[in-house]
Amino acid sequence: MATQAEPAHMKLNYIILHGRYLVLEELVTCVRAQLDGDYLHLDTGNWYTARQIFGATFMGLLTHRERLLVGSVLSHLANQGEVPLLKVSRYRRYPNQNEVCGQP
Repeated sequence: MATQAEPAHMKLNYIILHGRYLVLEELVTCVRAQLDGDYLHLDTGNWYTARQIFGATFMGLLTHRERLLVGSVLSHLANQGEVPLLKVSRYRRYPNQNEVCGQP
């Protein structure tokens, strides 16, 4: 029995974060869309986790794995200059999470 070619909409694209993580491009696009230039609720100089930036409603729509990756996606976007945020790390308090500071 012959198999049909995979439909174009089934193709999965990945983005490499920090040179080591493969993440679905769809998640990165979703994070960008969720930010969409809305930084008004962030105070300059304060530290925010991804959960604080995106809120419980958005985070609740994600799978457990996606919730773990959202901080890395946000950190990657900040490092690439795609969002006006500064990435900072606080390893003693959040050993496995990236925190992002308010607007520079």
